[in-house]
Amino acid sequence: MGFAVTYLFARRCGDSIRELQGELELYPAKSWINAWVASAYVLKGMDAEAIAACKKFRELEPSVSTTYVCAATYAFVGRKSEAQRKLNEYLNAPHVDPWFVAGIYAGMGDKDKAIEWLSKAYEEHSLNICLLKVDPWFDNLRSGPRFQDLLRRMNFPP
Repeated sequence: MGFAVTYLFARRCGDSIRELQGELELYPAKSWINAWVASAYVLKGMDAEAIAACKKFRELEPSVSTTYVCAATYAFVGRKSEAQRKLNEYLNAPHVDPWFVAGIYAGMGDKDKAIEWLSKAYEEHSLNICLLKVDPWFDNLRSGPRFQDLLRRMNFPP
């Protein structure tokens, strides 16, 4: 799955989808592959396929992980009411990773809340914060001064 994720972060969604589909053929019950497939479909603009992959992920792994993946998927495909419902569900979970909340808000186009939650992810040392410079979920925030300030605080090279 390493190549698939690398392709996704490089915005080579077609290549990522091809790799992930190969993984699914080999390991159809491996739930997390569907989460990455949903992400690749979202970024490629294949909304119906993204929702289907999200539903497959939820079917294979009904957990809090499914909640935030589906919330982000719904957010990025423009189904904001469903995204908000899933976000509220995720926010009521025992442990909430601010990184994922930020991604959901970024998908809904709420840049202020996305940056607020990214700042929390930075402060709480979220494991995923190291992906800030490359994660495509935050492309709509990259040009903003608050995002750039966060990158500077993390000592990423320009």
